[in-house]
Amino acid sequence: MDYPTKNSAPQTKVARGAFSLPELMIALVIFGLLAGGVTTTFLAFSKGLKVSMEHAEHSANTQYAFERINKKMHSISEPHATSATSFEFTTKDLGGSAERLTIYFDAENEQLIEADRSGSKRVLLDKVESAEFTYYDRFGDETSTLIDINAAKLEIQTEISTTNGTKDIKTETSIITFRNRIL
Repeated sequence: MDYPTKNSAPQTKVARGAFSLPELMIALVIFGLLAGGVTTTFLAFSKGLKVSMEHAEHSANTQYAFERINKKMHSISEPHATSATSFEFTTKDLGGSAERLTIYFDAENEQLIEADRSGSKRVLLDKVESAEFTYYDRFGDETSTLIDINAAKLEIQTEISTTNGTKDIKTETSIITFRNRIL
């Protein structure tokens, strides 16, 4: 009598060594969708990061420009010439040394510039759309008379990028009271 053994039992399923064409196509479609989603997410993240870094650099540059201007204008002893886009003045430090400076907006190069009497210039801020000075007397009223000027407001508009690829205008304002100004 023959008894069936485990090895002699008829196989009901055929052992497979590869995927069928429809299974392979479905796997490739799923992989492609996942890769596309990951790529899109990465590109959006990197674009957002780039814009964030530009904004941080812009904010740091703007802060530097305002701090430098505020420091110089705080020690004004005498204004010399004023306009909406430039301000020429003499500063005097605690040691008594004086320096004559001009801060002006160069519309052609879109820069805010500090210049001294020797002709040396320093770019304080790039990508400036507009810069405007407004002058005030000691009572807070606007004035254009040199002898009455006791404070100045500087309003700067700069262009910054947005995440959707457009440009936006950012406005920064600083009001400086002249502490060395004697009326």
